[in-house]
Amino acid sequence: MERLKRATRVVFLAARRTLVPCCLFFAYFLAVGAMAALDRVFHFRPRRGAPQKSFWEKTGGCPGGMEDAAEQS
Repeated sequence: MERLKRATRVVFLAARRTLVPCCLFFAYFLAVGAMAALDRVFHFRPRRGAPQKSFWEKTGGCPGGMEDAAEQS
């Protein structure tokens, strides 16, 4: 019985050493293929840069100062 357990363990470990990398390999290519298909369907392009020097916008002059900011709301 002990020999059967040992043989089963060896077969399981050998299968795991080959199946896990193979499954990860196929999952990677499935994901890359899905991304390539989405890219072709939706024609993804890199974002354009900011029209000016920055995307930051000026605020509308809110009242308040350091005292107002220090108060708890």
